[in-house]
Amino acid sequence: MNHIRRAAVGLLAATALAGGAVATAAPSASAATPKTAAASAIHASYANCAWINGLGFYCGKYSGSATTSYGDTGARVYELQSLLHFWGIDPKGYDGIFGANTRSAVRAFQSDLLLPVDGIVGPHTWFTLRYGYQD
Repeated sequence: MNHIRRAAVGLLAATALAGGAVATAAPSASAATPKTAAASAIHASYANCAWINGLGFYCGKYSGSATTSYGDTGARVYELQSLLHFWGIDPKGYDGIFGANTRSAVRAFQSDLLLPVDGIVGPHTWFTLRYGYQD
């Protein structure tokens, strides 16, 4: 079982044991300490994903599941980049732009979770980003 699935199973189990209480993710241990206000805001956004009953993990930017792909911009992409980081996949930026780095991160996430690897975030990938690995 890879690191993402282990983390997903652990987080889901912890949430279930806590009766669905809100769980907040800590930034990765390898994350550098932000040195500017902008970097602090980005760092805080990554760490601000929480469990919401009926929605799954939510990072405060977008709660839908519309297909999101290369070239898209805005709130959906901010949410996607935050969720990828939350699950330990570095999108190499938090800019709301679905570019080559975000597409590579999506492909890595899909591969790790045994999803079809196409670099497009459709309903199934959104579900897995929100709820983690499901057997």
